[in-house]
Amino acid sequence: MVEIRWWQKNVQPVAEQLYVDSCRGWNWPWLIGLCVNTPVKTGHWRLLDYLSRLVSLGTRSARYDWQSVALFHNSKPMEPLAVAIYLLDTTGLRPSDPRTLYLEFFMAQPSNIHGYQKSPKFGQYLMDMLIIQSREAGLDGRVTLHAASEGLRKVYEAWGFTGIHANDPLIRFRRNNGLFYELLPSAALAFNQRFDHLR
Repeated sequence: MVEIRWWQKNVQPVAEQLYVDSCRGWNWPWLIGLCVNTPVKTGHWRLLDYLSRLVSLGTRSARYDWQSVALFHNSKPMEPLAVAIYLLDTTGLRPSDPRTLYLEFFMAQPSNIHGYQKSPKFGQYLMDMLIIQSREAGLDGRVTLHAASEGLRKVYEAWGFTGIHANDPLIRFRRNNGLFYELLPSAALAFNQRFDHLR
């Protein structure tokens, strides 16, 4: 949680300025606190944390299936470069879709913060890890998500994601506004292959 508090203080405000329509109001410590793997990292729950978890359980039980993962650089082990919250194995978006990894929240450091290089691929590196997670869970690398804004369409499409038509009915409790995307197994494999030289 120390790393996530650093993220909230140093990365979230910059991201909100750069991507006004994408991530405004995201509270990462609160979101990470809802993930099933958080207690392993933070120890026992304080009363306030416990009550917050109970309230969240009553309002949206899916959050108790959330997992969290972060990417770090060896030279700055306390400063995440990218963070994600996801459902590892859940129903697909449409009634006939196979099970998938659903990406709930996803963010990489803006390049003007980390100072490593002009064109970093930290978000892509974390996506690569998530695809592998999907494959190891028996989901064939499938990843689905909801783009936080119109501006992110080009990013996900460049990564191989396919848009789900706005007329397609969804089984999740969300209105289909045409910003839902899926990464099919063939595209997932192609994405992983971009980084095979780094393994």
